[in-house]
Amino acid sequence: MKRFVLINVLLILGLALALAGCSKKETSAGSGGASGAFKGTITFYAQAYSPVDPTETNPNPPTAFKEVARKYTELNPGVEIEFFLDLGEQANWLRTKMAGGQAPDIFWAQYGEVNAGQYPAGSFVPLTPYLERPNKYVPGNAKWLDLFPDSLIQTVRAPNGDINVIDGDYVATQVIYNVRLFREAGINFEITNWTTFTRACELLKAKGITPWQYNFGSNGTDNTTWLSRLMATNLYYPDLRNLAVISGPAALNLSPLEGALGVKNGYFTSADPRFLAWWPAIKEHVEKYMPRDTVSQATTSDTIFSKFVNQEIAMYWDGSWAGNNLEAANCSFDYASFPFPCPDKASMPEASDFASSGAVGGYSAAWQYFISSNRANSTMTDAKLEAAVDWLMYITTPQNNEFVVNDLGSFVPVIKGTTPTEANKGVASVLANAPITIDCGPTYLGSEAYEGYYREFQAYLMGNQTLRQAGANIDRLFSTAADNIIAQSGQDVSQYLKK
Repeated sequence: MKRFVLINVLLILGLALALAGCSKKETSAGSGGASGAFKGTITFYAQAYSPVDPTETNPNPPTAFKEVARKYTELNPGVEIEFFLDLGEQANWLRTKMAGGQAPDIFWAQYGEVNAGQYPAGSFVPLTPYLERPNKYVPGNAKWLDLFPDSLIQTVRAPNGDINVIDGDYVATQVIYNVRLFREAGINFEITNWTTFTRACELLKAKGITPWQYNFGSNGTDNTTWLSRLMATNLYYPDLRNLAVISGPAALNLSPLEGALGVKNGYFTSADPRFLAWWPAIKEHVEKYMPRDTVSQATTSDTIFSKFVNQEIAMYWDGSWAGNNLEAANCSFDYASFPFPCPDKASMPEASDFASSGAVGGYSAAWQYFISSNRANSTMTDAKLEAAVDWLMYITTPQNNEFVVNDLGSFVPVIKGTTPTEANKGVASVLANAPITIDCGPTYLGSEAYEGYYREFQAYLMGNQTLRQAGANIDRLFSTAADNIIAQSGQDVSQYLKK
């Protein structure tokens, strides 16, 4: 049996969770206790934590929430928790239900999209006043708010200062490596930056071992944003205040409009030496340390995972769900992990000293729960609202948060007093600080710019154009996209433009 030996794990990520099918329901009921005046059903869309029965293709699904709901309803007679298991195209489904006053009582959504106004205004209940109450399910708790990490509250707080979401997990990424292959290559030092990472790759290559692979194939657009976010956050961190011209000095990331202004002010253009500074480093690794099929249609995240399991490569970059995937694949060798390396001045003179591994991931996983307002949900009475808040308090005890999150195993529980799975130990160093993310343009400027940026990057990696040619093409693409975003905003941005 393999052992997942995590060494200096710094957890980070991003993750796209699959949602499909038609709406199914599973009900958990019980008896005993007192939650107040409400008697009836609370409907709950718990996203990836929704409890389901095992199937042949999914023999170990998450089930913990079913047990938590059973215990809750024993404490609160007459209350039932009804889980929505599949919502099809979730965002569109939810917006449609909101428009008809039929939203679930509690639902998952990305806090960033809600805070940015991408759901109908007034569709959710601001939870700030409830967070000032004690959580009666946690002995000695004075304020429910005190159970959450400060970095989480700083991250999810809306522009008007409200907290609208109960967030309870963290999605992360890490480089997974084969312990035996590292030992054979004589890698006995800590990998902390791009210089030490490249040194490790050289040692592996000298032993005839293919060091690593990343998805730069035809479907690798999303994967490139991991790199662009991590690299750009390090490179542009000294200018965060100059970039967050609207959000202000406390900003953790940029809005699309600020990204557009970053283009117009010359930051996210080839005129700034930081803009494409990391591209040559990646090209060097593609050419020297990765398999020949890396930039091809045949390469996918699944094929890279298979190569790692078959010990054809020594490392790959994956999310906090890696432990589950490797266990399911019956991986027979020891593996460990380390944070994806940040740029350093020895490898990139333009680099800063900021540790940007946390730029990939954050409090944006499957435990982002909102309560629908009466405008979005015609069944939401004052009594039901109190019961919904009470249920959220119950599931955010350290015991319940840890039980549910670790049962799924893909993310990290964050309520104070919780412990992650063995595969995700070490997260405390990440949660101590709010994750800061600066991209160099692609995620701010819309799908056309996003996809065009990747095409230019892929052509550069394949040797079909120079860095200068790629930069000129991206400049034209980004300039048009930035103009469109500024025009669509309807704002006078002249005060934010460099003179």
